Amino acid sequence: MSRRLLKKGAHNGYTFDGMGYATPRLNDKAAMAALQIVTKQAPVIAEVRPLGEERFCHRNAAKFALLLGGEPVRGYRVELCVAGFLEAVDHSVVQVGDGLIDVTPYHGTRKSMFVRADRDLPAMRDSYVHKYEGRQSCTSKPCFVIPLTCGGQRIAIEGMGSYSALVEEARLWDEGALTRFNTIVVRF
Repeated sequence: MSRRLLKKGAHNGYTFDGMGYATPRLNDKAAMAALQIVTKQAPVIAEVRPLGEERFCHRNAAKFALLLGGEPVRGYRVELCVAGFLEAVDHSVVQVGDGLIDVTPYHGTRKSMFVRADRDLPAMRDSYVHKYEGRQSCTSKPCFVIPLTCGGQRIAIEGMGSYSALVEEARLWDEGALTRFNTIVVRF
């Protein structure tokens, strides 16, 4: 993704949903390089079959793995934000044979990008502010907001900085630096 993404009306060929997100392309060099900051595993595109309940991906994957004849796999759902950053969110899907099925509905999407985690980070309980539902609390493994541009980093810090940990890219593999489940990777 180039810096043109932030210019009004220029979306680099991406179609963003009503929430301002798109599934990154596997050949988007900037997005894939940013993802390598969090995990060295190769991302894949999973088919979405919205069988479960929204926001309960881990429970959905465990439940539907039995029904689909597969096994639950934990890692990250990866999305590109129109504001100029990549999000890697704690997520579970079902592996059936060589393919992945995302059984958690998400704003009508039909495909999702998933990548396995390189390390088993501890789950932490944290609160966050949901745009429509107010203050919420959840238990999650760390999720990462990875700016692709200086502007994207500024927007992430201004919009999410009060309830996110800010971690320098060089310290990201220091688990002691991950003090909140929502982590903004400081790159610029």
